[in-house]
Amino acid sequence: MSQRNVSFLVLLLVSTLAVSSFSASAHAESYMQTRAKAARKSADDADALALVAQADYNEKLKVEAAAKKAVDDADADLAAAQTELGNKKKQLDDTKAKGEKARQDTIAFKQAVRDEQEYDDELEMDALEAVNNEEQSAKDIVDAQARANLTGDLLTEQNVIVQEATADATYYSRQASKLKTPDAQAQALEAQSIRAQAVRIQGALVKQAQRSTERVGKMQFEWSASNKDKSDTRGKADEHKATLNKAKKDASDAEAQYNQAITEAKTIDAAIKQQNAVVIAKSKAAKDARVPLAKAATIRANSEAKANALKSRADGMKAIADKAEKDANGNGNGNSR
Repeated sequence: MSQRNVSFLVLLLVSTLAVSSFSASAHAESYMQTRAKAARKSADDADALALVAQADYNEKLKVEAAAKKAVDDADADLAAAQTELGNKKKQLDDTKAKGEKARQDTIAFKQAVRDEQEYDDELEMDALEAVNNEEQSAKDIVDAQARANLTGDLLTEQNVIVQEATADATYYSRQASKLKTPDAQAQALEAQSIRAQAVRIQGALVKQAQRSTERVGKMQFEWSASNKDKSDTRGKADEHKATLNKAKKDASDAEAQYNQAITEAKTIDAAIKQQNAVVIAKSKAAKDARVPLAKAATIRANSEAKANALKSRADGMKAIADKAEKDANGNGNGNSR
């Protein structure tokens, strides 16, 4: 074969190979473009699904937050109810303590009333005795004065008798001296004896009158003292009435406070029972509120897992699409060159 023929054959072979290479390259570029478009559509679809899942997760998160707020509100209501219950129990304890003090005060004040009443009775008896003593003393003075007056009257009469006996004795003494007879002497002696007896009676009456006067004076002094004692005793008894009345008022006030504390305690105890019921109801509400929260948390967790999975899938498919587009673009650029 000639050199010319060989060259022609080589040139023909090269041309054939070039045409074949260009045809294969064009086919490959078309395939990669189609593949890149399909990958991009899949990535967009996956991204759309991921967005829907994210939106669903956001909604489930709101539901869980609402359920959590309901639990917090229920817990706050329960805490407030428990605080109120504690306050009422403390109020009951304080009221019972106040009532116990009032009870003890009532016992003490009533004992004081009994003591003061006993002392008041003693003072009244003393006052009555003082009145009786004063009245008896006044009567005794009247009687003693009457006896003194009687003695004075007797003394006056006796003075007259002594005067008459003295006159008789003087007369008969003179007659005896004058007559010197036995009869005259006897009459004179008898007159002297009568006078002496009258004088003795007079002396006794004088002493009795002095004693009567002294006795009346002493009794008047004693009456003055008994009258003052009556006044003082009456004043002391009257003054003590104020102490007795105050003791009675203190006892009455303490008993009223005790009765009031009992009434208040009953009212508070009833309120505590009602508050106990409220606490039980609030406790149940707080417990019940955790059921939807647990359910919402589970749903939210599942939605979150699904959203994360779809997001990861979408990101992966987006990376595949990006690479496919890059490969497709890169192959086209190579052919153009």
